[in-house]
Amino acid sequence: MTSRRDVSRYREATEGRRFRREMNFAADFGLFARTKVSHNLHHFGLSTNDVNFKEAFKDVKFVLCGSNAVVMQRVARYISEQLSAPVPYGSRVRNLSKKERFAVFKAVRKWISSMLYCATRSVEVGSVIITTCAVNALMQPHFETCSFGTRMQYDSSLDAELVKELCQICKSMDIDYTTGLTMESNDFYEEEGRLDGGLCAYKRKQQKSYLEKLYSQGVKNMQMGCSCFAAFCKRVNAKGTKSYASTICCTGIVNVCLADRFDEGQYPLPAVKLELYEMMPCEVVVQLMKKQLKPEGTGYL
Repeated sequence: MTSRRDVSRYREATEGRRFRREMNFAADFGLFARTKVSHNLHHFGLSTNDVNFKEAFKDVKFVLCGSNAVVMQRVARYISEQLSAPVPYGSRVRNLSKKERFAVFKAVRKWISSMLYCATRSVEVGSVIITTCAVNALMQPHFETCSFGTRMQYDSSLDAELVKELCQICKSMDIDYTTGLTMESNDFYEEEGRLDGGLCAYKRKQQKSYLEKLYSQGVKNMQMGCSCFAAFCKRVNAKGTKSYASTICCTGIVNVCLADRFDEGQYPLPAVKLELYEMMPCEVVVQLMKKQLKPEGTGYL
């Protein structure tokens, strides 16, 4: 006759074996980290305590950053289709982030390109803007931050050869494009010369004078985060930074013009046209991906 204690022990042993099998399966497929010190991507809610970053992302060749989760999910699907890596039937491109603020999608498998969307001046709406250099609000080609109370400046220039290559791709696709500086702003309103913020310390005449000055110095558009992005990638790469010796990342920023800031009577873009324009930087970058992946063999993956 079996006692309750025997039944309890049997259940514990069975559950223990099942748990160990699951753990071994997860470890074999790199789902759990094996690092002694945990590393966290706080904005994505990902940690090496839960995910083995090296195993999960070792096949990533391109990283694209964009404006919002909805657009980037559309981009991920488009890339999968264009690079002959369709999402299997019944599955979908899934947001891997555990936080609401940011999203991360893994579409296909070390160049880094940023796809941003902006308002600009004297550039036709729908035109692609290829950034030659990201500058701060003082027109300086670096990103400035503070570390341990010390002011730090990091180079935010971009890869000139990549700029040329992106221009050639736009020409081959018969896409209207221009090149120029992209100015980073720390806020969406006053630093970008907008008049519709909660606080505004200047008038329309000052706004126009400011925007004219920026344009005369080569600024084609403004975007929050561009010099930070460029400087970060520059530091990671440094064409052989010791701690990232195996990483070579050529960085580019591709924008699309969604509004002319000098056209005060301009109406908002229709939803269909907005969606079409939002995907234009992606189309350019996908052609770059195809060009870079083709020499590796047949197909793109």
